[in-house]
Amino acid sequence: MLNKLDNHVICMPFNLQIEGKPSMYEGSPSWLRKRLDIFKKYCLNSFNNQTDKNFHLFLYCDSETPKNYREELLDLERNSDVITIVWDLSKFNWGYSTEEKEGLKTSILENYKRVRKNNSNEIICSRFENDDIPDVRYVEFVKQCHESYNIISLGKGIYWDIKTDQFLDSIFPAGPFISVKSTLDNFISPLEDEHHNYISKRLGTPIITDEPLWVQIIHGDNIWNRVDRMPGTPFRPHQPYFNQCFALDINQNLNKMAISDEMLEWLKINLPKGKTILEFGSGTGTIELTKYWNVCSVEQNEEWIGKAPKSKYIHAPLNHEDKWYDQEIVFNNIPKDYDLILVDGPMNSQYREGICQFWNKLNTNVPIIFDDSHWPPDKEVALQAASQLGKDWEEIKGWEKNFIVLKTEPIKE
Repeated sequence: MLNKLDNHVICMPFNLQIEGKPSMYEGSPSWLRKRLDIFKKYCLNSFNNQTDKNFHLFLYCDSETPKNYREELLDLERNSDVITIVWDLSKFNWGYSTEEKEGLKTSILENYKRVRKNNSNEIICSRFENDDIPDVRYVEFVKQCHESYNIISLGKGIYWDIKTDQFLDSIFPAGPFISVKSTLDNFISPLEDEHHNYISKRLGTPIITDEPLWVQIIHGDNIWNRVDRMPGTPFRPHQPYFNQCFALDINQNLNKMAISDEMLEWLKINLPKGKTILEFGSGTGTIELTKYWNVCSVEQNEEWIGKAPKSKYIHAPLNHEDKWYDQEIVFNNIPKDYDLILVDGPMNSQYREGICQFWNKLNTNVPIIFDDSHWPPDKEVALQAASQLGKDWEEIKGWEKNFIVLKTEPIKE
């Protein structure tokens, strides 16, 4: 029977000062400023749009939070049906002393009893960080799991480096996404111990789903997380998938990063102003390109059509048989003459490779740029194209991402 009670609490230590660590309020921008921006941009929407809204998200905040940040945190509570700000603690030492464990347990219980709308003796308690994104079905799924198990960890998820736009498809049974069902009389908190040993010490059950149910954001200020440290396989999700499952705004920077400074500089040096670019895969970078060149952009997602008013757009849905854009639409509408090809789509690397079937229908005597070569699957596509066409190639490395140029003769004015 589906649990529709609001007896599920998600605890999130938001800005509890950690003893021995620098202040969260110093620096420009401060640690808290950056975390608030990440939480509001990437994480908040998914909590507010859960398929089961019968839960409580407790944000544990420093009781000594400066006034400007305090008001911003309170705005989160005012504008959400699920958020409760808890000011009970000023510090939280991850050493997990007995005193701290008991203080946190008491706080969770007291605040839950204050906000709950049910009389059940059972309570489900989960843990999240302020740079984690739950699937919109997270609460619903956790409640279903707790019909059979008392202590679980959700092991299937995604690591997303928002600076390099890299993704890892991960299975991490000892990860932090722990949830515990207990009673008000004998309450057990998922924050009582570090997550690495929590499940094994308590004989909990790792749940490995077919689909990922969480995203951990890698943003440069993580204590440990980096793409090269975390378990997982590189992959590239579809933007519509992310938008639906993690309630991400389609206009956010998700597989649609603006053109890198390094690529823009290369184009300015090598492609005279006013020449024509045939772009596969539109995005915010298209807007920048149209400031200097004529652009014809092929894009499968209607949401991106027309974002750059000066660009000519071709809406070409994906053909799942060819694993590329609908070739009939593409080749009936692209311009006869163009001076450079920019391959920045489709987003899925398996579909991006589809262009290699159609070189005989494209002018390959112009420079061809493959974006995102910092991502191994996309680099493989570029190298495959270079091999097929017998072209030399050069990889230009940037601060955020890389691109590969298949070389040709210099373009004349």
